[in-house]
Amino acid sequence: MRVLGGAWTPNVLWYLRETPRRFSELKNDLSGVSAKTLSARLRKLERDGVVHREVKPTSPPTVDTD
Repeated sequence: MRVLGGAWTPNVLWYLRETPRRFSELKNDLSGVSAKTLSARLRKLERDGVVHREVKPTSPPTVDTD
């Protein structure tokens, strides 16, 4: 339950449940969340081992979260 705590965390997990998403896609899905808050939630979920962040070698760099 500690992992699910915090505003927006359940919503973020809901949108990541089926397919990897880019930050901008999540931001558009979660109307009302600030970029700072979404970034903080994703970092916390990554630290807790709930999501995986993959940086792809493109120009500019592409980052997917799943």
